[in-house]
Amino acid sequence: MASKAYSAIPVLPTELNYVTKGLVTPVKDQGNCGSCTIFAITGAVEAYFLRIQHLTLDLSEQRILGCQSITRSICSYGYIPSVVANYYNATGTTLDKIIPYKGIDTLGCNLNDTRLLTSTNFPYKATDTATAIIDIKNSDDLKLALYNYGPVATTFNVRWDFEYYTKGIYTWDGVSGLAGGHAVLVVGYSDAQKAFLVKNSWGTGWGMNGYFWISYTQMAPPVKFGLRGGNVIVTAAAIPNQAASFASIIESLYGKGVNTFLFGSTLIL
Repeated sequence: MASKAYSAIPVLPTELNYVTKGLVTPVKDQGNCGSCTIFAITGAVEAYFLRIQHLTLDLSEQRILGCQSITRSICSYGYIPSVVANYYNATGTTLDKIIPYKGIDTLGCNLNDTRLLTSTNFPYKATDTATAIIDIKNSDDLKLALYNYGPVATTFNVRWDFEYYTKGIYTWDGVSGLAGGHAVLVVGYSDAQKAFLVKNSWGTGWGMNGYFWISYTQMAPPVKFGLRGGNVIVTAAAIPNQAASFASIIESLYGKGVNTFLFGSTLIL
């Protein structure tokens, strides 16, 4: 489907922070597994439940990791964000307390697990299956996505210096080489600091209790924050046996047939 651009831009606030609003779930730790896309998109789905349906959920990344690692190792090679997003659309996941995260992609899919066969445990899923790509070309586009839809998952090129981030506003040191691609959850921005606030999935011992600030300037190469895939993921979600439509919100802005925004097909490690 052809990509769509924003047709009308509202006057945005100079600062937006979904963490201080209490609309972001706790930081998690993906461990020694290349499952960042699963954590980023799960974070977006959890944030939707919290922001729209006022439900605090801890969803199972392990269930998706096991089911999507049947043909290739996600822990070793990473995964394509659009596939994870489409899995949430088509199948969904359960709660982490049902299938806890192990950071291992050889545990199988648990399709016949009796704990999943109750309507209260499965599936928690995204509700709209039509897809489109929203172009993200600059900081205003990313800020608008945050303003309209809450926390959004995106990608960037991680340089080695980023792994040693502890506080402040991250900018590439100009020397460090490429460590790999990474998916994260953008949860706010500050025009005063000229930076985005981001939730990582490396545990609370990394960065600023698991979060980091990154300068608007890092949307440029080589970091390409928010621009590595050219777009972001926002989604609607529903609890088991309960419909929740995102279409009316999207249609009011972009017309019929545009429901869920997906990454491009960029491999993320």
